[in-house]
Amino acid sequence: MTIPFISADDMRGGLNFAGLIEALRTEHLNESPEMERTLMTQEMSEASDRSYVAWHAWTHDDLLSVKLITVFPDNPQAQVPIPAIHALITLFDGHHGRPLALLDGTELTNWKTAAETALATDLLARKDAQSLLIVGAGALAPYHIRALLTARPGISRVMVWNRSRSKAMKMSEDMTTPIEIIDDLSLAVQEADIIVTLTSASEPLVRGAWLKPGTHLSLVGSFTPTMREVDDEVMRRGKIFVDTHQFSVEHCGDLVQPIAAGVISAADIQADLFALCQNSHPGRSNEVEITVFKNAGGAHLDMYAAKFCLACCADNVN
Repeated sequence: MTIPFISADDMRGGLNFAGLIEALRTEHLNESPEMERTLMTQEMSEASDRSYVAWHAWTHDDLLSVKLITVFPDNPQAQVPIPAIHALITLFDGHHGRPLALLDGTELTNWKTAAETALATDLLARKDAQSLLIVGAGALAPYHIRALLTARPGISRVMVWNRSRSKAMKMSEDMTTPIEIIDDLSLAVQEADIIVTLTSASEPLVRGAWLKPGTHLSLVGSFTPTMREVDDEVMRRGKIFVDTHQFSVEHCGDLVQPIAAGVISAADIQADLFALCQNSHPGRSNEVEITVFKNAGGAHLDMYAAKFCLACCADNVN
């Protein structure tokens, strides 16, 4: 039996953010809150500073996916540099267990993560939001800019801050959208309507004291308990939402640390992305409150994205 391999090039040629964002919205909308949610598990093994992660998701009688991730931090410093993170996703028929496709998990993760951020931002940011600040100019930044401009075409100003200005400038050269490279992060935070953090910082970069009323923040970095992108005041001032409690509360430093310190509690989390999409929680209730969304990812999101990718790209795969 031959199954298709959907490469990064296949995805770049076949995927679009408008469709992927709506596919994620539909998947969240169609899952009943009364029934058992997608079975999700995470396994992790570490050797020295290298790690291997396996994420599994299974919607019974529909789909089953397995995402395998390797993280080798020394790769970029090797004599022949290669990326530190590699991933593959296998998609199976959930009823019979028949394999449907093998996908480049690194590229699909970039699309999925940006689409999730864009969906949550569309649900939570003020409708008149016009200015976007991207904190971090790594691999995820251009995907997020494209996804957010798709979800919110009213954005007229895009700012990017990065510790290394040259890296931000290089990223902006490959974008068709005009980008402002920002040196003063505090000033940019004060001016932004929407802020997206995409860093691996271990100390907070964004301060709650800088935020103006009505700001929306989507936090994408901070995927381990020791990582932190925003300070306690952001979490104290913000109305907090997550994609899932399972992956957010236990693993992400921007929630783990302030909860452990008693700054906030898990009960302060208003709702997850399922509730927001199904309108069982209204999300933002006025124009002055600060909303915070933690994008922690999750195996179910990879499965939803892989399903959409297979529909878009399979016919063009050799």
